[in-house]
Amino acid sequence: MSTRQCLSVEFKGKLALEARRLTRKIEVVEAMLVLFALCLSFLPVSSYAADYTIERHKDGPFATRVYAYGQINQGSSLTRESILLNDPTCPIQIRHHTTTFGYRDRGPSFVADTAVEFIKPIVAYKVTVMLYDVFGAHMSNLVNTDVKDFKPSEAKLHAEWRASDRDLVSLLTTVTFVKQERLADGSQWRFNAKSLAAALAKLNLEENLVDEKKGH
Repeated sequence: MSTRQCLSVEFKGKLALEARRLTRKIEVVEAMLVLFALCLSFLPVSSYAADYTIERHKDGPFATRVYAYGQINQGSSLTRESILLNDPTCPIQIRHHTTTFGYRDRGPSFVADTAVEFIKPIVAYKVTVMLYDVFGAHMSNLVNTDVKDFKPSEAKLHAEWRASDRDLVSLLTTVTFVKQERLADGSQWRFNAKSLAAALAKLNLEENLVDEKKGH
């Protein structure tokens, strides 16, 4: 065998050896990728929950005059407070909210006016107003639900609920947030309970989403 042929055989041998080494490396990488994928499959699936932004606004004096009832809570210097909770991921952002007392069907009522901004096209929404007394104890929840087409724009939402005589003299604080909505593309957005609980804890207010009054 000539020198040239020997070099050719040696070169082919080295190529075959390198090919086998490369194949083993590829097999190792593939095995690692499979193992990594299996590990991911056992991890819990969770969605991102943004922290609520908290805005606090004055909402009128605690001592006030109510139609058919006259002056209530006389002698108190307290001021009612309206707290807004906005999730940055929510397609509806609350800009302002006020709760007043009215008179409907021979009895007192809660009257709520909420200024919002629709970021995306919406076909239905549910906004909740949580009520708290002077000691921070939960009273009830007012739920404003509407099924209507809304384009991206600013809007004012209005709703009214029955109230009791006790409600008139107890209400001090309201907390307003978007609970659920249906978008025009068929998808839905829903509040995150853990984020809501964390926000209420910061405000030293108890969480209670059970007692709901539907608006009209």
